[in-house]
Amino acid sequence: MSEPKRYIPLPIRVQLRKEAYFGCVECGNPILDYHHIIPWSEVRHNEPEHMLAVCPTHHREISKRPRNYAYDKKKNPFNASIGKFRGELVTDKARPSFIMGTNTFISTPNIFTYYTLPIIKYRIENDQSLLSVFIPDQHFWPEIEIVDNDIVANSSIFWDIEFSSNYLRFRKKEGETSLEIDLRGAAALVSGSLSIDGNRFRFSATKTNFGGAVIKNSTFENCGCGIGFGDNKYRLLRPNYAMRRPQRVMQRVKW
Repeated sequence: MSEPKRYIPLPIRVQLRKEAYFGCVECGNPILDYHHIIPWSEVRHNEPEHMLAVCPTHHREISKRPRNYAYDKKKNPFNASIGKFRGELVTDKARPSFIMGTNTFISTPNIFTYYTLPIIKYRIENDQSLLSVFIPDQHFWPEIEIVDNDIVANSSIFWDIEFSSNYLRFRKKEGETSLEIDLRGAAALVSGSLSIDGNRFRFSATKTNFGGAVIKNSTFENCGCGIGFGDNKYRLLRPNYAMRRPQRVMQRVKW
């Protein structure tokens, strides 16, 4: 039998991320290392039952603690107690160009709206690109919500969440990307597949399927809104706890 390599295979990294609810077991930080509870120097292994996901800071700390402490954290990760994934996208570039699927948006703050409710939008402030995204569940509570690059998501519903400071990908099942945000290049890139009210929207590298229509290779420049779905005579209001019975509201617009 060949000896394990120090490089940790992707299936094991996904397993460790998932059991930690996609954050450091100690503090929830989504930037992760993978710690060998039984040290590599002692046994050369990549056995997930003896490993855990941890941020770089706590990686150094937890390696100095008793092993029972690490096993306890593995069973009781920080994000399990709050049920949320949290993170923050960071980029040193202000990108006036935004690409979703094959379509380019320039100086167009509202990329995608649903009955006038912004689903994907962005703005530039202090030379920083700030992205906001709202992905609702069937009751219109957020599955994923990003506000000016600050991310909160329901960690229990995802098969995997892959995160670095300028890259983010959510997957509900293997082989399918729910949402991918890439801020590493010259333009901000967004792709994925999502469902709102039973309407499927897909943003891929080849085309955008949008409520039955196909939009591709288009440029939207200096527009208030790029792509809008729904009758513009109505606007959708998100549910909130101030309502006696929290529910989404379709309100007729008065012109």
